[in-house]
Amino acid sequence: YKDGTLTLNGYEGTGIVLQGAPAADLIIKLIGNNTITPYDTGIQGNSAAGSITITADSGSNGKLTINMPNSERSAFGINGSANSVTISGSADVTIIATATATNQESYGIKSSKAVSILDSASVGITCKTPNNSGRSDSCNGIYSDTGVTINTDGTIQIDVHEAGDEAYSYGIRSMSALTLEKVGGMTVKWKKSVAGR
Repeated sequence: YKDGTLTLNGYEGTGIVLQGAPAADLIIKLIGNNTITPYDTGIQGNSAAGSITITADSGSNGKLTINMPNSERSAFGINGSANSVTISGSADVTIIATATATNQESYGIKSSKAVSILDSASVGITCKTPNNSGRSDSCNGIYSDTGVTINTDGTIQIDVHEAGDEAYSYGIRSMSALTLEKVGGMTVKWKKSVAGR
């Protein structure tokens, strides 16, 4: 870590947490294959305004896998909290977030601020809440209170169809603007609840 940039080069370990009360900007630079295997949250922002950016230089083969196959709490691949979340450059990010307990939620990326996928970045998200039975608990690929922007030559694959009997599933859920400028290829798979919603 140096000057606000955390470089991951062949990292294998637990989650990353942006700590402290002041606003902060964290850049995570990927080189080669990196894997985070947390219990319930892969990358955690804080409650102060700031940003989390995951990026990789062209030719660095920068990849990040966040794998939570069996969380008994709500599962978050990236929980920006009050931090915006940006995936940019040539970063290739894969998130698997499974909440196995009843009445728990699953999020690939969640933030109260903006979520952006830019440049040539690629994102693959699989969220599952297979044992969920309540409609208030949902399975979410990307969620933002502020807005989602997709402007990438890379690909986006989102699968949230294993959401339990009554739980809602949302591929991309923005409570404000949803802007799709360009994408190299995109697939979103979701399900309707028993009630047809």
